[in-house]
Amino acid sequence: MRTRHNIMMDKETWDLLNEIKMIMGKSISQIVEEAVKEYIDRHKNDSLKLMLLTTVPYVDDEENEELTKLLDELTPEDLEVAEIEEI
Repeated sequence: MRTRHNIMMDKETWDLLNEIKMIMGKSISQIVEEAVKEYIDRHKNDSLKLMLLTTVPYVDDEENEELTKLLDELTPEDLEVAEIEEI
């Protein structure tokens, strides 16, 4: 269910959205919603990465670089729940 919300943005951004609206034939709400969903999808691993970086004990620079590389390479499939077991 869609609900109405108010947002604030600068005039330049609003004007650009109005131009995109005309070209794309979509409402500004649709454009903003699509952009937000894309942003969330692109950054969904960031919270996991931040949590791990802030709660894991200290590691040396070499190990930290290796762990950061591994976290950056996570795919959506890596984050899917493989199996749920009830204890």
